Amino acid sequence: MTLDILKKYPHVTYISEPDKGQSVMALNKGFKMATGDIIGWLNADDYYLPDTFQKVNGFFTTKR
Repeated sequence: MTLDILKKYPHVTYISEPDKGQSVMALNKGFKMATGDIIGWLNADDYYLPDTFQKVNGFFTTKR
C-alpha cells in the first residue's frame, strides 16, 4: 500500500528493499542522501512542539 501511494509522487525519492530495520540501514541511507543544511527525523507517532521551527530558524540565523 505505501509503495502504491509513493508512486503517485514522482518528485519523492524512496528506496524499498529488505534490510535489518529502519535504524540500521534505511535512516543512514536517507541521511547520506540529504542535501540540506538541516536534517529532521520524525517518526510516525511523534510530533514537533509548537514553535519548534521558529527556534531552529533562530538558532541558524543568529550570529554566534
